[in-house]
Amino acid sequence: VNNLYSQREFYGNAFDDKENNFNLKSTELKNHKYESVQISGIIKSSCPMKGCWMEIETDEKNIFVKFKDYSFFVPTKGIKGKKATIRGNLFFDTLSVAEQKHYAHDAGKSYDEINKINKIKVVNTAIAEGVLIED
Repeated sequence: VNNLYSQREFYGNAFDDKENNFNLKSTELKNHKYESVQISGIIKSSCPMKGCWMEIETDEKNIFVKFKDYSFFVPTKGIKGKKATIRGNLFFDTLSVAEQKHYAHDAGKSYDEINKINKIKVVNTAIAEGVLIED
């Protein structure tokens, strides 16, 4: 339901956002994959080119969110600082130098910043089937 006061928009598959949220703080992601969990956070950044990724902060940790099979995208503008609830698989993933440079380039980082990326990075990753973005 959209009214003038609160904007709620689903991307990908809609889901029941009243379900319990996943607590990242008390969970060890290192050798596990959690399937079909739901977690909320504040959007820190997103792909300004196509909306094909976003980064959210939750439980004092960042999660790099990609979208299942690239079957949907989020808006490229105006979502930073909004609340996102995602439903999908959560795991530890390694980003290669090339991937990091690609995402940094997408995010409009400077040539110097991109050039400084020189080692793989392990990140909390989610492959989301659905995303709810609300004010």
